[in-house]
Amino acid sequence: MISKQWKKRASLAYGFSAARLALNTSTLVEKQPDAEDNAAMRPFYEEFLCLLRAYLEGRADSAGVLDLRRRILEETELLMAYSDAFTIIDYVITREQLRFTGDAADGPDEKAFVTQVTRYLTSAQNSVTMNQRIQDVIGQLPVRMTRRKYYSLVQDGLSVYLGSSRESLNQKLYELQICGMMNLSEEERAKWPDIDAFLSELSRTSYRDLSVEQFQKLLTRLLNQTVWLNEALDDCQRVMEMANDLYVLCLTRDAAVKDAANEAASLAVLNLCAQADGSCEIPDEKLIALEGLQETYYEKYLRLPSAPARQDGESEEAAPARTVDILMSTSMFADLKDQPDLDVVTRADLDAAVEAFATVADRVFAKVTRPVTRAIMAKTLAALPVFFQSMEETLQYISTSLESCENWAEKDASMQMIRKQMENEGYEMV
Repeated sequence: MISKQWKKRASLAYGFSAARLALNTSTLVEKQPDAEDNAAMRPFYEEFLCLLRAYLEGRADSAGVLDLRRRILEETELLMAYSDAFTIIDYVITREQLRFTGDAADGPDEKAFVTQVTRYLTSAQNSVTMNQRIQDVIGQLPVRMTRRKYYSLVQDGLSVYLGSSRESLNQKLYELQICGMMNLSEEERAKWPDIDAFLSELSRTSYRDLSVEQFQKLLTRLLNQTVWLNEALDDCQRVMEMANDLYVLCLTRDAAVKDAANEAASLAVLNLCAQADGSCEIPDEKLIALEGLQETYYEKYLRLPSAPARQDGESEEAAPARTVDILMSTSMFADLKDQPDLDVVTRADLDAAVEAFATVADRVFAKVTRPVTRAIMAKTLAALPVFFQSMEETLQYISTSLESCENWAEKDASMQMIRKQMENEGYEMV
């Protein structure tokens, strides 16, 4: 017998996902991605439409939807790795750009600048905001330290995970690898040979030896590549959201109590989309009938209590209820694994993790120029939990980093980026 709690959850989730899926799919079929611009995503879209047709014909393939979701996640992670890698290159280029484009900007001297940063950090209303500001500042500062010192700071930052779940430590290590160009295997690099070749070229380039014309050409190519990656990631997000909604329909259709008019409005659009051979235009009146549906359902869903935590002897409905909660959350790429990780991080685990991280990092450092190595260090240190023990230690790190700059261009660029960060937060410069 279906419980009232699961029936209510399923009904609201079904109504929401059907409406959102109809709107997103209509956008897909009205303007399908160009085959040349995004050849990698077209198979995902085509497979999604096949799965949608099967669902509408009563042959719901939930396993197929899950497999599609898994492969979209893998593609997204790969593109994110490249996007973050080009962010590292942008960090390097930004610190060389002033030498090609002009003189030092008019701004405070180093001592006055550190005073401004001190006010900025200490004006935070709470420790969470302060720590985030410290991380952001660290990410823009030049790095001059030995690898031993760097790995020591990594260990200090990760020590906060001692006694916590091993899954949380692994997630942080994965984040560090992503933002440090460390999780691109040879097999993954082979999927995007042109992008990988360009990244390798930028990682080995000596920017100081370039002419102004050569530097500007590289900037243009980097901008074009960044735009393409951002569009590809948007496409990944779109198809992942549709896969999530289709999976919700697979999980809830049998238990949901449907509003006949709302369901008819959603299915009318979905059936047109599924029947489309190539692109098609959905009549405006059918889309108008969907207006406001997902917002109404979602507001009601948010008022429901969370699905019950996993426990022995639970009902068959508990696991799908937790899965629906995840799929209905804002974390569309979240892991759907229902088994909690009960292992906790020991000192031996932490030491082994840092050693493994260092091994991978050393391999990356051996393939890139020194400025790229320093940029990787800066970005990964910024991704760690704050490892300073006091504000004095934080400010000393900032001062020392600025003093270590090799030339005025690097120092001025670093200060400009931090000032821009403060201004973006609405902090009033003194």
